[in-house]
Amino acid sequence: MPRKVDVNSGHTKKWNLYVNEIEKLEFLKALIAAGFSQAQSAAVRAFMFLYATDEETRKKVNELIPDYLVYNK
Repeated sequence: MPRKVDVNSGHTKKWNLYVNEIEKLEFLKALIAAGFSQAQSAAVRAFMFLYATDEETRKKVNELIPDYLVYNK
């Protein structure tokens, strides 16, 4: 069942992400294999939720972030 969206929690903000073609294709292949071919935005929002709420997920991702930085300041 889809999540209920109201005016205060609506999905109205679009982000631009830097992703190379291979990473994008691998992500789409994984979504298709899981049966979520039309759910790219939902998958990214689910990841954001996990990163914000699950310490184990956050630790795993934090270890990978430096390898995926596009711009270093």
